[in-house]
Amino acid sequence: MLNIMRRQFPGKLFSKIDAEVEGWCSKEVASCLWKFALKNPKMGAIVEIGSAWGKSTIVLAEASRRVEGGKVYAVDPHTGGIGYLKHLVVDKIDSFPVFQENLKKFNVSDMVVPIVETSERAAQVWNSLLKIRMLYIDGLHTAEGVEIDINSWLPFVAPGGTIIIDDYFEPSLQIYKAKIDELLTQEKVKLPFQKCSRLVYTYKISELD
Repeated sequence: MLNIMRRQFPGKLFSKIDAEVEGWCSKEVASCLWKFALKNPKMGAIVEIGSAWGKSTIVLAEASRRVEGGKVYAVDPHTGGIGYLKHLVVDKIDSFPVFQENLKKFNVSDMVVPIVETSERAAQVWNSLLKIRMLYIDGLHTAEGVEIDINSWLPFVAPGGTIIIDDYFEPSLQIYKAKIDELLTQEKVKLPFQKCSRLVYTYKISELD
């Protein structure tokens, strides 16, 4: 019973996160991420591409902790991007100090490994022996950006690992969506893709499947 309760999505905790941490992660998306982060805790690490102020990072870290899973590797250069524009008062911002403060505030700093780097550069130095059980791509929502993310990180995802991409169903992002379709249908992933809130997800399959 206690184990079941620990796995339940913590609605009250997320309400507090939502009130105190900036970001675009809705309750519905957070609930999806929570569910995925509980799966296969011993398979490997969680990698999040695009962390901003840490709202979704906190959710992933707390979920992984509750199933004694691995750490969340949060990849973000913290220099802003398309989604940050409404917050900008100067040409660039540094979201990393606030990101760190938010992790500390919600007691998940020990579960998160920040990688302050671009997705492509972070992948170039990734330890290939550390397999990824959950890859959450929420970086630049452009065809070029998502192509870099998929091509850079998918090779490190373990067979059976979950691949999740944000805003796949956004009507204004048709070129982005088309690039995701083009790239993933060429990979060893389970088809058709599945939906959870505004996220699309699938699973990597082994060469033997």
